[in-house]
Order: sequence, then C-alpha cells, then structure tokens
Amino acid sequence: MLFLAGQEAQRTWTKRLSNGGEILGQLVIYFEDRLTPYLK
Repeated sequence: MLFLAGQEAQRTWTKRLSNGGEILGQLVIYFEDRLTPYLK
C-alpha cells in the first residue's frame, strides 16, 4: 500500500508547473549564487 502511494506521489511531483518560470525567477533573485551554475 505504501509503495503505491509513493508511486502516485512521484507521478504528481514530476508534472510541470504552470507558473514555473515565475517561480524560477524568484528563486534566482533569492539564491543567485547557488542556482547560477545550474542555469548555464
């Protein structure tokens, strides 16, 4: 039962967010030094 719940949670976590660009922009403002290497 726990395995199936984990599978369902994993499926929903991999969906693309509708406002993902906006979220990424805000994260870059707060954590620029940490995120910059991953954005290149």
